[in-house]
Amino acid sequence: MDPKIKEMVINSIYQRFPFMNGVKPTVRKKERVRMGFLKQTVHVFTFKGEGKAPDGTKMQQRIVVTTTDNGRIIKTVTSR
Repeated sequence: MDPKIKEMVINSIYQRFPFMNGVKPTVRKKERVRMGFLKQTVHVFTFKGEGKAPDGTKMQQRIVVTTTDNGRIIKTVTSR
């Protein structure tokens, strides 16, 4: 993946989830099969950090973002 595209994806996650700002994600490359026969290479970014609950306590949070080679975000999953 192009470093500029990678940086663009990371910055979009920082904008959407400000508490993850500065967290370096792990990136994995993965093959995805669509409709049983189309293969597509995707990149999975995993951000691990801490957020604050409404009562003020800290909680671990994980954000997993799946993107295409050109940086289009396919799926975003957050944990609670």
